[in-house]
Amino acid sequence: MGRFNYYFEIVSPEKSFNTKSTISRYNTEVNSVLKEKANAEGFAQMTQTEFDEFRYKRLIVASSTSPDSGEVIPWAMRTCSFVPTNIPIILGMLVSPPTMMYTIFWQVTNQTYNAGLNFGNRNASSKQTTNELF
Repeated sequence: MGRFNYYFEIVSPEKSFNTKSTISRYNTEVNSVLKEKANAEGFAQMTQTEFDEFRYKRLIVASSTSPDSGEVIPWAMRTCSFVPTNIPIILGMLVSPPTMMYTIFWQVTNQTYNAGLNFGNRNASSKQTTNELF
């Protein structure tokens, strides 16, 4: 259940409303906390308030940046933007008359969006990915 809750928090649409500058600032703050406060085993001494703030910023960074390159992913390609971006596509598929042109249009739109989402969340480095989350 913990892994499910973690991914549910990452794909939450509320995280999609952060600007690129906010995400970059949070990324810098999260990395500085990890470098300054964490010991050799990766544990840090924090109050509950500091930990909650750190965890919130870390989730925003995880949902909006590439884990390989650290670059901010464009808004429509972020995992946290999947639901608000996909709703108009799904509604268009459901509401449109079942003609050949509408079917082709919505299928092309859907596949184009899926390709963009996969491209934005690709392995952007030349090294193999690991199975560790953080």
